Amino acid sequence: MDLTDVSYAQAIVDLTIANNRVLVLSQKITEVSDELRKLQAQLDNLPSPAKVQTNEPSSIATIERRLAKTPSAFRQLFRSGITKPKILTHIDEIGGAAPNSSGRHTVSLGQLRNLSISGWAVPTGNSAPFEFVEVKISGNALSTKKKVELRDRPDVAKHFGNASLVKSGFSAAFSLSELQPGVYSIEIEGGRTGTPSASIIVNEIEVR
Repeated sequence: MDLTDVSYAQAIVDLTIANNRVLVLSQKITEVSDELRKLQAQLDNLPSPAKVQTNEPSSIATIERRLAKTPSAFRQLFRSGITKPKILTHIDEIGGAAPNSSGRHTVSLGQLRNLSISGWAVPTGNSAPFEFVEVKISGNALSTKKKVELRDRPDVAKHFGNASLVKSGFSAAFSLSELQPGVYSIEIEGGRTGTPSASIIVNEIEVR
């Protein structure tokens, strides 16, 4: 596959991931809005300050506590915002076939014994090349990962104009006997010894 096509395919995957994150943020905004409406309704039902009875401090205290928690909900909302990934990766094949452009690849348990996942991964910016890559599959209360040795990808190094990125290819294999039917995410993590690693979820697998 030409790396121009790879870049286009990666852009589609990145767009799918971004859309999923937007959906998550929208859900959180809805939750915060619902909480604010509930608080406003309780405040509207409170008696005026001149008529508040001394035996009703507990309800007021409850609302005050909930109001105090509201800013933290907003802080959590913005903390979960989209940040620029520190890793750029592309999946070349899943189970011997090119990944579905939708971001979800379907695998049948009866067709394969092992699920292969291969591609390449490089750090963004001026970071040093990765020394290792881990391929992780998560879903259905199951998480499994493979640490793989990097392979030569001179085409990737040429595309980025950086000879140090030649060791950027990876290939991992998972036994399908470990997986149950369901949807799993594929996460690629790259790193160097003694430094924080970088990871990103790039595709989904639906096992049938």
